Amino acid sequence: MTEEEKKKTQLKPGLPTFRSSISLVGVTAHDFMVLFAAAMPQIDAGGYGFSAEATLSQQALITMNPIAAKLFLRDLQRTIDGYEEQFGEIDMSVLRSRT
Repeated sequence: MTEEEKKKTQLKPGLPTFRSSISLVGVTAHDFMVLFAAAMPQIDAGGYGFSAEATLSQQALITMNPIAAKLFLRDLQRTIDGYEEQFGEIDMSVLRSRT
């Protein structure tokens, strides 16, 4: 990678960084919106642990036009494919619904 290419790919200093455990997607005729959020546990009333309830802490809302959204999907899928090739398939069984 040339020095010029490195400069183009460097992140801006101080760029906000978030950790998201949940994303919600919405759409209009002109835009796709992705809300990134983190699940925040609640401390129980006695202050001795966490309750079963959690609230969402909204981290960022990203709005993209349909072309940008489709390019994002393509790039994300390529990245996930590479991750799974290197580390193994991501276990999605944790998402089973509770009954």
